[in-house]
Amino acid sequence: MSQVEVVEGEDLSPEEMLKWRQTHIYDAAYQDSLRKDAIAATAKAAVWQQMISKKNKVRPPKLPEGSYKAIFRIRGGFNASRFSHFQLSKLLFTAAGLPATMELRQDVVTINPTTNTVTLSTESYDRLTKYLAIKSLMVNGQEHEVASYSVPNSETCKGIIYIDRCALRYKPKTPPPKVDKTPPSPKTKPPLPTKKQGPPSKKKQEDDWPSLPAAPPSNKPSPPQEQKPKN
Repeated sequence: MSQVEVVEGEDLSPEEMLKWRQTHIYDAAYQDSLRKDAIAATAKAAVWQQMISKKNKVRPPKLPEGSYKAIFRIRGGFNASRFSHFQLSKLLFTAAGLPATMELRQDVVTINPTTNTVTLSTESYDRLTKYLAIKSLMVNGQEHEVASYSVPNSETCKGIIYIDRCALRYKPKTPPPKVDKTPPSPKTKPPLPTKKQGPPSKKKQEDDWPSLPAAPPSNKPSPPQEQKPKN
């Protein structure tokens, strides 16, 4: 059976009950507005911090235009962002076997921390071939495998060439005429210039007329000829 307990209390009028409910609603709305203001302030501070970090971010050196570029992917747990540009340049120069010269300082090294790659730009094709020949790097007594490839410079263009397979399979029946590309010998004399032929003479033109066929014999009798009297 259910048990009912009665305690002492104070009776409230309907006006007092309504006033208490309104106060509770106002307090909840105030707390909600405070929460929204805190979220907006946090978002604004985060945006300002992001703008300041972008402004103060150290930009990589600009690569020269028209130069050769080589990209290195260093494997084996190598983190390129932990090294400076000078340290990576020294590692690559030593691995390529290049002596320290003034021309070597023109080669620029940049780091991409997102893809964990190293880009090297050089204006010398000979140094580029030596950089691409690097297969491993020794860092703090640990050997790291290196995969490298070259990137075409800005002076080149990219495109797709479509070739018809039927045109490749077609073979002409008659071979093309051979052209003698050997230069003429200095001993051979050049051909003499020929005289320009003028218009043919009038007599020659008359002789060149075609001969007409003879007229066929006529069956009509010839008219009698008058005989003159003899004196």
